[in-house]
Amino acid sequence: MKPKHQPKQTPSGLHPLKNSSASTSISNKVLNEI
Repeated sequence: MKPKHQPKQTPSGLHPLKNSSASTSISNKVLNEI
């Protein structure tokens, strides 16, 4: 609820596609390594 905590969560909320892409890339790398 504090404004200091909001900024850290805001970037992730504003860029969900970037997070999804990063997660996908990491998942692909893990699958390739396995």
